Amino acid sequence: MNSLEVASLTSKIIAGAARLGDHAQEQAQYAQALMEAVTRDESRLPYTDRIAEMPVNKKPFNRDFVRNFPGSTFWPLRKPESVTGITIHHTLSHSPLATARYCTQTKGYPTIQYHAWISAGDGCPVWMLADPAWGLWHDHTGKFQHTISIGMAGSLHLKAPPVEQMEATARLIVHLMGEYSIPIRQVQGHNERYGKNKYGRWRTQCPGWYDVKWRAAFFDVLKGMLKE
Repeated sequence: MNSLEVASLTSKIIAGAARLGDHAQEQAQYAQALMEAVTRDESRLPYTDRIAEMPVNKKPFNRDFVRNFPGSTFWPLRKPESVTGITIHHTLSHSPLATARYCTQTKGYPTIQYHAWISAGDGCPVWMLADPAWGLWHDHTGKFQHTISIGMAGSLHLKAPPVEQMEATARLIVHLMGEYSIPIRQVQGHNERYGKNKYGRWRTQCPGWYDVKWRAAFFDVLKGMLKE
């Protein structure tokens, strides 16, 4: 479960315990039913939570971070209703741990710069690496980030992602669109979020879908899943 769901679950536990009072057997039955419900919910999630495995930098030194969040040691927290979009990136790497170390140790961010990571091989597992409640500042859309950053592993400006990776990414996006009421028009690439320069060129190639022409194929997959 992500932190946006923990508060709700905690309030249910407290409220339930208060109602049940000293009835130990009923408390045990309530707790068991609640845990079974949580297990069922998590088994349906299209990702594995690996947030606790990622390195954290408690003294961020990134220039943009320090300028935008003076005195802060972590990303700003945001409410679910402030999440209004999804941004797709390519990671230029196949190792989330190595990328997280680069982001924290070299770039000086508090954490990795992607909320989620979709591998390009071995069944294309999907990992949640940063809580969606954290407003990661990586999409160049302002210091109070309103999107969820999704990283597709690989250099996707050189070679289009395999269909299996696009499908895994689309399944995650369908889930997030439903959870946060995000319209498909707000599912965009990093380049589209960042925009074009005065010469009419994208300020970034990321995620590379215009370079090797895989954007249309990806949205065909996504739209197909939305119809299911």
